[in-house]
Amino acid sequence: VIPQGFNFTETKKAKYSKNKILTFAYAGVFYEKIRNPKIFFENLTTLDVDFKFIIYSNLGTLFTKQIIAKYKNILQNKLEIRQSINRTELIYELSKLDFLINQNNISKSQTPSKLIDYTLTGRPIYSYTQKNVKVSEFKLFLEGDYTNETKIDIKKYDINNVVKIFENLF
Repeated sequence: VIPQGFNFTETKKAKYSKNKILTFAYAGVFYEKIRNPKIFFENLTTLDVDFKFIIYSNLGTLFTKQIIAKYKNILQNKLEIRQSINRTELIYELSKLDFLINQNNISKSQTPSKLIDYTLTGRPIYSYTQKNVKVSEFKLFLEGDYTNETKIDIKKYDINNVVKIFENLF
């Protein structure tokens, strides 16, 4: 299997420093059946800590609009919605945050490009599934313990390495 390749030379990161208010983000849309964040949002409503959760989305689906509206009403200033931005700018903006949120695909057969972009930010990644938020792991993230962060081998997605794989085929 030859993975999709990305040009990493275009990637720019901000110099990270811990945010005054714990700040984390998710970039993308949600879908009721395959990427439903309800369990994650419900977990956020129980937290007794100050935080800011930023969602970058084009609100492209009715479900995304509805679920974000519901939890914006509950979380108020703790939830910030921003319009989607281009990939290069997004990576830069996400690199300023304390950590990032990934909801795993139901299918395990492919790595979402979101994880590639998130890894390029250099920030820790908390992953959960649609049916299971490991609350104890998430609380560790809130405390700055990223022992259980999601990691991928970013080198295999570098376009230079992907080209070499193709060249070796001939």
